Amino acid sequence: MRLCVDGGYLTFKMSFGNFDQWQRTHGEKVSIFAIDNTPKRKEVYPDYKKGRNTGKSEILQDVWALRDRINEEKQLPLCSIEGLEADDLVACWGLFNPDHLIVGVDKDFFQLPNVGTVLYHNLQPYGKNAAIEKLPVYLQELARDNFALYQMLLGDIADNIPRLLSKGKEGKNQIEFLKNATDHGHLAESLQDLFDDQIITNAKLVLIPYYEYCQAEDWFVDWCFGNYYNPKHWSTLYQQMIDCLLPNTTGNEKAVWDLFSLN
Repeated sequence: MRLCVDGGYLTFKMSFGNFDQWQRTHGEKVSIFAIDNTPKRKEVYPDYKKGRNTGKSEILQDVWALRDRINEEKQLPLCSIEGLEADDLVACWGLFNPDHLIVGVDKDFFQLPNVGTVLYHNLQPYGKNAAIEKLPVYLQELARDNFALYQMLLGDIADNIPRLLSKGKEGKNQIEFLKNATDHGHLAESLQDLFDDQIITNAKLVLIPYYEYCQAEDWFVDWCFGNYYNPKHWSTLYQQMIDCLLPNTTGNEKAVWDLFSLN
């Protein structure tokens, strides 16, 4: 079992004392421990995550203290790429290593091919169905068919990404219209007809690695035609990730811990 870990998520969840135990137990299995960099999404949309951390200064101090310690110890295979967040890197790694288990519980990962389950920090499964089962049926269908499009249209309150899809019957009609457009190869123009340039902004926020690294003449049209998962569009980013990875040295630490453990 190999683990592809969203370090941004993990350090937030484990900034109160149990990271050492997690690293001793699972550290050897980590193939990549992705950490956030300054998000380019802020350039695309200045209100991205605006107000998200209001009133959490003490919690964030603990989170950053743990991240600083992880960076200093450098026992895990850390990876950070300018402009991208940890979940972007985990997504890229997952495309090239589909047999590795994703640890992060970020719904963004459900847009990856064949990913129906990601893991909590305790390695308990979190399924796509659990994430969408309370939605109206027509939204569940959209999320299962095209989770990235679902994110673009529904937005994200936590990240302060605006919702574009109308509510109720009008929203259902918009989705039917887009399904028909997809079937006839007109998704890109139909999205822009419905939502103007804001759909491009939302698409960049959802697909920023693709937007940044895709070699297609028009990345948005290319995505609308279903070419998102073509490895050639991701190979440059993946190589950067490999080049910046540190070795995993937790194995020695675990051996020492086991040697002196009373358990």
